[in-house]
Amino acid sequence: SGVIARADVTVGQVVAPNDVLFDVVDPSRMLVEAVTADPALAASVGAASLQGVPEARLQFVGGAQMLRDGVLPLIFTVAPGAPLPLAIGQPVTVIAQSNQRVKGIVLPAQAVVRNATNEPIVWIKSGAERFIAQPVRLQPLDASTVVITQGLGADNRVVVQGAPLIAQIR
Repeated sequence: SGVIARADVTVGQVVAPNDVLFDVVDPSRMLVEAVTADPALAASVGAASLQGVPEARLQFVGGAQMLRDGVLPLIFTVAPGAPLPLAIGQPVTVIAQSNQRVKGIVLPAQAVVRNATNEPIVWIKSGAERFIAQPVRLQPLDASTVVITQGLGADNRVVVQGAPLIAQIR
């Protein structure tokens, strides 16, 4: 049982025994396929969600063992609940959470700039209109945030907006 997703029949059509006439799908058993270029990512994927569809919760099923077109497919099931406002075959953006833990300070990615030797730095406010360049080590957390793993303390006041402008003034 399910819903007819596609019908390839016309009146008076002659069909062979192996022709597919209807595609029937079960909306309660939808799968979402994402791709990644990092094969190690499949081992650390936890929960996931769809960008722009907050009610959709995805559960990781597994990743393929072979690359397809240079990327590794990852398969997710849609958690039972409200029907999704999506069509079959519609492209979506999957936001996956990693099982790995990283100790550090989370900052917006725009707070990190490069110095003259191309090392990542952040600007720390040390006084009135006085800023100090602090070299740091970082790991990307997602597309817009990073985790500073070395170089910052909990009491540092970091410039998070306009950091590239301070670098230009220097």
